[in-house]
Amino acid sequence: MPCPGSSPAQSATIGTVAGAVYLTAMGPASGKSIVALGLVELLSRRVSRVGFYRPIVQRLPDNDLELIRSQYDLPDERCGHAFTAAERARVGGATQAGMVRIVEQFKRIEAASDFVVVEGTDFTGASSPVELEVNARISQHLGLPIVAVVDGHRCTAAEIVERIAVGRDSLGDDAITAIIVNRVEPSVIDGLADGLADIDLRDPVWSIPEEPMLRRPSLDQLRAALGAELVAGDPDDLPRPVGHVKVAAMSVPNVLDHVEDDTVFILPGDRPEVIVAAAMTRLSSAYPSVSGMVLTGGLRPDPRVVELIDKMPGGTSMPLLAVELDTFDTTIAVNGIEGAITAGDRRKVDVALGHFEAHVALDEL
Repeated sequence: MPCPGSSPAQSATIGTVAGAVYLTAMGPASGKSIVALGLVELLSRRVSRVGFYRPIVQRLPDNDLELIRSQYDLPDERCGHAFTAAERARVGGATQAGMVRIVEQFKRIEAASDFVVVEGTDFTGASSPVELEVNARISQHLGLPIVAVVDGHRCTAAEIVERIAVGRDSLGDDAITAIIVNRVEPSVIDGLADGLADIDLRDPVWSIPEEPMLRRPSLDQLRAALGAELVAGDPDDLPRPVGHVKVAAMSVPNVLDHVEDDTVFILPGDRPEVIVAAAMTRLSSAYPSVSGMVLTGGLRPDPRVVELIDKMPGGTSMPLLAVELDTFDTTIAVNGIEGAITAGDRRKVDVALGHFEAHVALDEL
C-alpha cells in the first residue's frame, strides 16, 4: 500500500492516463532498474505488446535495454534508444534537433506497442539538477506522466522527504503520477510515512526496502569492472553472485576458517597453496564453496596449478581472475562495485520482481 499521506484516487492510474509512462530517477544510484523491470512485468500481464524505450543511454550495450529485451523477448521494433551519451554531446540531446529525434524514435516504438515504458537518463557524469531538467523536458515533449524514483539508501525520513520536494519542483508536481522511494532502510519506513503526511502530496508514494542481494555483483561484473583476465576456471560460472569479499593474507587453515557461502578471496597470484585449497572447497562438503578468487599484482599462478584447477572433477571449476593492481587497491576497487540486475541472471531477476511486487501495489499503480 502507498505510504500514508498520499491518495491513489487523487492521481490517475498509468493505464488511464496514456499509452506510455516516463520513468525517471530524482538522482543517481536510485536503483530504477528494479522499477523498470516491475513496471514492464505489470504491463506484460495486461497488454499483448509492451514496448521499452530509452531516449538517452550512457553507452551500448545498455544494461536495462538488454535486460528488458531478454526478459520479455521484445523485438527491435518495440525496444530501442535515440542517443548514446557521446551522440547526445555532439548533437545536443535536449536541443530542438535532438528532441525531434527522441520523439521520432518514441513514435516508432509506440506505433508497434500497446503500451510503452520510457526510462530516463542514468545521472552519470552530470549534476542532478541538469539531469532532472533534461528528463523533465523529454517527458514534456513526449507528453507523458512521470513515475519518479527516489534513492532512499542511507537516508533519514527527513532527507527523503527533502529529495521528493526538490524533485517535484524540478519535474513539476502536475507531471508526476506516482513516486517510488527505493532502497529504504526498514527502520525509516514508519518515519517516512509520518513525514509525507505533513506535506501537501497528491501523488501515491510507495517505499521499497533495501534488498542487499540486488546490490551484490556477480563474478562477471567484478571481472568487467576491474578489467580482469580469466586465467582459470569455467566461464559458465561467472554469473555466480559475490556474497563476501575477503583478503586471504593468511595460512591455509586460517583461510578455511573464513570461508562463507559465495566468498571471493583477494590475494597475490603467487600463493598456490591458498589457491588450491580454495578450489578444493568445490569438491568437499566440509566447507562452503568458494565463488572465485581475484589474483593481484600482475602475478599469474604456475601453469600446473591452472591445469589442476581446470581439470578438477565434479562440476564447474573455480574462476581465477587476474589483475595488475596490488592487493590493497584491488580490495578498495572491489568494495566499490555494486551489482546490476542483468539479462540472464534468473536468480536476481526473480528476487527483484518478487521484492517489487511485495512493496508496490501493482493494481493501484
